[in-house]
Amino acid sequence: MLQATLGLELLPDAQLEISNSTTTDGAGGASLRLTRQDVTVVADDPIGTIEFYSADADGPHVSSFVKGIAQETYGRKGALTFGVATTNATDASEVMRIDDTGNVGIGTTSPTQVLHVVGNGLFTGGLTV
Repeated sequence: MLQATLGLELLPDAQLEISNSTTTDGAGGASLRLTRQDVTVVADDPIGTIEFYSADADGPHVSSFVKGIAQETYGRKGALTFGVATTNATDASEVMRIDDTGNVGIGTTSPTQVLHVVGNGLFTGGLTV
């Protein structure tokens, strides 16, 4: 089944804008949904991705991304990953993850604490522990 609703408005400041002025019981507003339609989802499968792509002269690359990842079979529990390219010659790879329990991992794909950092940190203000 194919369902589509598409509205395009040409604006001088944006190539695509999604807008909605409908509000029902506090819900509504604009939304963008990326749907994976197959029924074979297992843990660590991607559900949807937004890629930021550069097609420059020295070779096209994914410079960064935001990706939804299934945390279990069927994809009901999810993680959100963020990736960046760290060189001029490679596509982006994951550098941060928010898992299905709300833990944030920087430099790790499996955070075990609310904030799990692998690598050095720098704090230029107060830090309360």
